Amino acid sequence: MRLNDKITVRLEETVAFSKQVLLSIITNKKQKWSTPRRHKSINFNEINIIDDRIEILSSPSTFNAFKPKGKITLELENSINNQTVVKCKIFPYNGSLTAIITILILVLTLFTTIVFFITLNFISIILTLALWPFFGLALYLHYVLTKKGLIYYTKNILEELNGKF
Repeated sequence: MRLNDKITVRLEETVAFSKQVLLSIITNKKQKWSTPRRHKSINFNEINIIDDRIEILSSPSTFNAFKPKGKITLELENSINNQTVVKCKIFPYNGSLTAIITILILVLTLFTTIVFFITLNFISIILTLALWPFFGLALYLHYVLTKKGLIYYTKNILEELNGKF
């Protein structure tokens, strides 16, 4: 199992409307939405409808700098009693976490190698090696906050689709 498969979050919820009604409501809201709103509200311009799947690419912007970066996929399936089952997949960092980790390791390796060649002081080498866990911890905390933010955004979308129109 690859890293991107391990960090993908899956949710499932039943919505009280049919698939066609949901798609038409989203299309209508996408056309009407024009002004920036508060953090909890949904930017319907980010929503792309592809067949029976809704894709949302969430990324920070100038007016919402702390918005998590990632991709949310909502798959719609008709259910009994004119309801729709929404299966959500949340991909933090759009699947580029492995590239971010690789770049971080390469930069830290290059920096550590330069410190080894420039300084012969034992304390500076120890301090350089001690910085590795702090960068790893910062990257992990950023991942956790991004994942939680995408889950929160997905739950807001599901609440909006579940009847708060």
